[in-house]
Amino acid sequence: MGKIYCVISRIFHPSITSAVGFSAIAMAFQLRLSVIILFLIFYGIMPYIMVYFLKIKGKVSNIFVTERKERPLMFALTYPLYLIVPFLLYLDNTRNIVTYLSICYAFNTLLLAIITLKFKISLHESSIAGIVSAVIYIFGFTYVFLLFLPLIVGISRIKLKQHTLAQVFFAFVFITFLTVTELYLYYNIL
Repeated sequence: MGKIYCVISRIFHPSITSAVGFSAIAMAFQLRLSVIILFLIFYGIMPYIMVYFLKIKGKVSNIFVTERKERPLMFALTYPLYLIVPFLLYLDNTRNIVTYLSICYAFNTLLLAIITLKFKISLHESSIAGIVSAVIYIFGFTYVFLLFLPLIVGISRIKLKQHTLAQVFFAFVFITFLTVTELYLYYNIL
């Protein structure tokens, strides 16, 4: 049974979840292929390569960066990528909900980086909870079944002893609250 939790953790690595989630939302809004490629490169491939490089150099113990003390370096290297995306989308005249979500993603990642200095939070859970919350908010409760994804990711992180229930629960609640609040602001105030 332990292998299935490892597989779930690998499939829902934050880089993969973010890249696939943003790409799916971009496809739903029928954005150009170049936008989808942008998400795949800057939210998926490049962060994963950077973390893998840190692993090879011995700066992090594993590709999941499970040690809290190793996370500031990971955030410092990958965070600029998350700032580049909204800038490139703006230059490309892609000024819609997807661009707004990319700005929110950069902001939320910064908050997670600050939190992780004092409290280990599940980045796996944060990533999938943010994407699922966004999909449900934007496209409706037809997609509420997707809530099983944060559940299985959270369970896998706990079963692998990478996080406590509190770390997973806080990640889910915090990012879901942020995402819903940010989308509410976009649709009702901005």
